[in-house]
Amino acid sequence: MGIWLLPEPEAYLSGTVMVPRHGDLSPMVEIFANLVASETVQATTQVTSPLAYVPADPELTALRASGSIKGLEEYGARKNIAYWSVSLPFYGPSKVIAAQWEYAKEKFSAIQGVRFEDGPSYRFPLSADEVAKIADPVPFGIPSLQMFSVIGTNAVGHLGFAPIIPMTGEAVLESQQVFEKVYKDLGSPGGAAASFLLFWYFGRAFVIIYLFPIVHDVEKNRKTRAIYRRLIRESAARGWGEYRTHTTFMGDIMNTYSFNNHALLRLHETLKDALDPNGILSPGKNGIWPKRLRKARA
Repeated sequence: MGIWLLPEPEAYLSGTVMVPRHGDLSPMVEIFANLVASETVQATTQVTSPLAYVPADPELTALRASGSIKGLEEYGARKNIAYWSVSLPFYGPSKVIAAQWEYAKEKFSAIQGVRFEDGPSYRFPLSADEVAKIADPVPFGIPSLQMFSVIGTNAVGHLGFAPIIPMTGEAVLESQQVFEKVYKDLGSPGGAAASFLLFWYFGRAFVIIYLFPIVHDVEKNRKTRAIYRRLIRESAARGWGEYRTHTTFMGDIMNTYSFNNHALLRLHETLKDALDPNGILSPGKNGIWPKRLRKARA
């Protein structure tokens, strides 16, 4: 195994870009993609709708459920809540990252009504006291399970559905419609505000992460699995592959790569039979079964 260790940066700086309208998503994502391509932004970040995550009053709850884009825009304008936002983390020499943030703000200023919020900044190495005060230490290379708090306190585990989609506003909105069905099926409020986690891990794509809670309720868990399998099929129909999945669904996802009578799976099976003829190494992993356990495909 090779691990490429980078030198510790001099400093860290973050800022948030906030836009007021539903239709601002496409230009925001386009500008963000250009900043990624130019390596102005180089770290993992997240695009979200603050309207989906702020504590809801009765009016916002009703607007979320109704799916009224205009109503949500007006509510956000009154309450000073952005419709979309993207956080931008910068690492490096302090003067350089300050210039990068200024450059990013200059580019995003092409969107009417855009607002900027300076986030925390640090110089490395961090002291123990500084680390203790950081809500999410992952951007600083410190492992944390903090993000899983979104599944609530009643969950005993989770399933993560994570399709990879193009880095465009249009793809985000299309995926939002897919997840809207999930919300309705789960009996949760949906609506026109994006209510899933949308991360940038790769140079030219987004990863959506939707966490399904696992609870002490057999029927709810059965329904979750059924929804999960339907989302696999719906995502595949749109050309979205999975970033990763639970072992239970690996076969379902492998089956979506069905070009040329499952040519990819047949190649994997040929290699499996040659390298592991007795089928003793992780049978069924990634949907690849040894010959003795392989089910006949229609």
